[in-house]
Amino acid sequence: MGRTCGADEPGYAKGDRVWVLRGGGSREPGVVIGHYVDWGLYRVVYMVDLARRGPRAVEEWRLSYRKPL
Repeated sequence: MGRTCGADEPGYAKGDRVWVLRGGGSREPGVVIGHYVDWGLYRVVYMVDLARRGPRAVEEWRLSYRKPL
C-alpha cells in the first residue's frame, strides 16, 4: 500500500496526466497540480485536477500514468 522509503520524493510531477482509481475499479482522468507529504501517516498526497470534478487530494496508490494523446 504505497511506498514509505523516500516518501519526501514525489513519484509524479506537476502536469503529469494520470488515471485516478475510483470505487468499483473505474478510473477517471486527471492532471497532477501539486503534492505534499503527510508526515503524520508518512505518505505522499497529490492534488489532482479531475476532468469533471475539480481539484481533489488523492493518495499516491490510487494514481497511474496516462499515455499522452
